[in-house]
Amino acid sequence: MVLVQHPAVPKTARQQATLKFHLNLPKLQKWRKLGHNVEARMCLLTNYDCHQTWPTSLDFNVNKRKVFDIPPPTPLHVRRDVPHNISANLHSGMNTVEVEIRD
Repeated sequence: MVLVQHPAVPKTARQQATLKFHLNLPKLQKWRKLGHNVEARMCLLTNYDCHQTWPTSLDFNVNKRKVFDIPPPTPLHVRRDVPHNISANLHSGMNTVEVEIRD
């Protein structure tokens, strides 16, 4: 779990932030054989409710390849903020994850 707050992003980040971190998954193939997945999720830190939510827009890259993006919601539309399975985009060993967030 990576918190989108200092030190992962600068203290001055308010409505836009880019974070980069490394994810070491030496047992990824074993997990896949067991039927396990790795998901990208976001939740609110402003309260204690367990509620999946995405920022206004987001770009998610693994190993310099775009995995998914979250476009801004269209007016008068409710966007379904569901987790994203990223297992297929990861490889065993070290992975570099880059996330650009705009809220």
